[in-house]
Amino acid sequence: MTRIQETVAVVRRRHVLHCPAEGYYARAVTDERIRDYERKASAGRDPVSELRAWVEAARRGLLHRDATALVERMGRGDLARESVELAAYAGHPGALALLSEETAERAPGDAFHVVSRDEVSYGDLRAWLPGLSRWGVRAEILIQLALARLLLDRAARDPAARLERQREGAEETDAPYDYWDTQVRTFHRTITQHELALEAAEELLRDRPLPVDRARVEEHLARKPDSRFGAGWYYTQGSVALAVRSALEGRIVERAPEGESDPRVPMLDTCESSVVPPGAVAAAIKAAIVRFALRRADGGETVKLP
Repeated sequence: MTRIQETVAVVRRRHVLHCPAEGYYARAVTDERIRDYERKASAGRDPVSELRAWVEAARRGLLHRDATALVERMGRGDLARESVELAAYAGHPGALALLSEETAERAPGDAFHVVSRDEVSYGDLRAWLPGLSRWGVRAEILIQLALARLLLDRAARDPAARLERQREGAEETDAPYDYWDTQVRTFHRTITQHELALEAAEELLRDRPLPVDRARVEEHLARKPDSRFGAGWYYTQGSVALAVRSALEGRIVERAPEGESDPRVPMLDTCESSVVPPGAVAAAIKAAIVRFALRRADGGETVKLP
């Protein structure tokens, strides 16, 4: 077996995981990823040599400060290269300093800087998002969760402010202060429940989620949406439920009308129709991806230097 064949065999062995029913996500190796590793192997860029070169560059002070921190984690085996690649695609400066050339190959021109621009349009985001397919459905579900969290935050503002005003002006209404105080507490408790469900759903995207997170998600889906605080709040709860169910089932669950835009762009149309600024969408996507990718080694190929 040649060196290239050995490299491909290792990639296939390390990137095909258990099925979602067992609490894991199957991650088939794409032809693009195989070609990527074949190209690196044929060029003599094996992971250990590459990491040694980065460690030496960091020691000599030649790397971006954030890049140095990533290299230190990779050297300890605490961070997979695949995770750094994902962070680079989301515009993380340290990851870009290490991998900008490779990222540019997959997103020609300036596409991979989309979520880091000061000004971005929904068209830019739609052109950028399909590139995440290289990292599989988990990255797409992660964005669905991020957008659901953004919609939840915006939808909660008006009912929360209205309830606060009604509580403070209780003397001018027929209902006593205690009634409005209970309504305020109930609403904020509902917000917390949704936020905890989104956090648990994000944990389900990891290779070995805890049973408590799965239980929390299932409990959340068993609840009916609260319709007492307006139609906008009611439908936003539906968006949260779709995102949470996607994480639970390991696939994008989207009730999109027939003919609506690319299903790989989850909830982007909902954000646009809700007049959410595209800059806020880009910031939410970048924060979610970078946090998830760089939190800890979790799948992918990790290399630890002796």
